Amino acid sequence: MSITLDWVKDQQYVIQDNSGHGIVVESRPDGIPAGLTPSQLLLAAAAGCMANHVLAILEKKRLPPVKLRVLADGERSAEHPRRYVSIHLIFEVYGALPQAMVDDVIKLAKDKYCSVLNTIGPGTMVTTESKIYPA
Repeated sequence: MSITLDWVKDQQYVIQDNSGHGIVVESRPDGIPAGLTPSQLLLAAAAGCMANHVLAILEKKRLPPVKLRVLADGERSAEHPRRYVSIHLIFEVYGALPQAMVDDVIKLAKDKYCSVLNTIGPGTMVTTESKIYPA
């Protein structure tokens, strides 16, 4: 897996993968934001990784949700390198799914399958919660 990062201007970059998919990334010292910051991308990667695994496991159990949304929030250290000290993921699941089943699937995805969260390491506390809504 590889990506290419090209500097555009100031602290703004374009990142592309081998397939040509791209995203604008920037650190926003001032001005109008044009893209996500690298720290926001890390939260997005955690949410995306977890969503992929949660959905795949639920589908394998023949309990696919009608809709899935993940809200991610992170707290960063005040001191440099300003790493994430905690990440909280809220799963909003729409459909007739048992709460206990969804919670078990989220735990399994977090503990065993999500490479992003398992790369972040034990120094970052990761918590999850789920909310089930009717379809």
